[in-house]
Amino acid sequence: MKPEENTLTPGSCANCGNVFTGNYCSNCGQERFGHGDKSFLHLLEEVFHFITHFEGSFWLTLKTVLTSPGKMSADFCGGMRKKYFRPISFFLFIVVFYLVFPIFRGLDMKMDYYKALPVFGPIVTRQLESREASTGLSDAQFAVKFEDVAEKASKGCLLLLIVFSAPMLSLTFAKKKMPLYDHTILAIEINSFFLILFSLILPLFVIVVHAIYPASAALMTESDLVYALLLSFLAYTIVAFRRFYGVAWGWSALASVAFVLVHMIFVFYIYKFILFEVTMVFA
Repeated sequence: MKPEENTLTPGSCANCGNVFTGNYCSNCGQERFGHGDKSFLHLLEEVFHFITHFEGSFWLTLKTVLTSPGKMSADFCGGMRKKYFRPISFFLFIVVFYLVFPIFRGLDMKMDYYKALPVFGPIVTRQLESREASTGLSDAQFAVKFEDVAEKASKGCLLLLIVFSAPMLSLTFAKKKMPLYDHTILAIEINSFFLILFSLILPLFVIVVHAIYPASAALMTESDLVYALLLSFLAYTIVAFRRFYGVAWGWSALASVAFVLVHMIFVFYIYKFILFEVTMVFA
């Protein structure tokens, strides 16, 4: 209770106009506004609350996601929510981190890389040649404009990882008769780990290895990194499926192999082509 305010006196909510008593509006939930809310001390209290809440819930969520696959999703869907950072907010934070500090540009490529996409490469090349001819821009000039738009578009397009994964999990584990919401939460966790693995763990591993053993740069190929990504992601999903769905290890392994293979195809081919098309619309 705020000492300077009489919370038993009816007040009008500045947000929705509802008349209420107490500290919080009974209609929209906004806290009663008092003169103390404009003090510098109150501002510091809000900063402290944000930092402690962010650090506590975010780092716990990050630790749980990295060390206990499927646990955060199982806890969250089971009603244990207060101690965790909201899953979709966690995913979006990882997306922003990945795009602001890109060590590898695998999911946000430069324009010319799209021309080498399997299957879609010739389509991409024709579209780029047509656009450059119609705008009168050189390849280099249009590339600058394209990559600026692509960086912004990829923030929204990465949500497609969840849109794709959730229905796939729902179909794979249809016998569990779980709501799509539950599958979506697990899809968020799995794809959060995928981005962390792809954008932070593997790149840092490569940097450290190259720093310690420079000759490894010639030995460690791009294919090696893809295999490492695939095997790490596969191991993660096996444990996550086992913990979240409570299935036998054998079924969890089979489901994981199918999920990871289809997920990789979507990420490295379909997602990139969709991102290219979205970028072309706004470039």
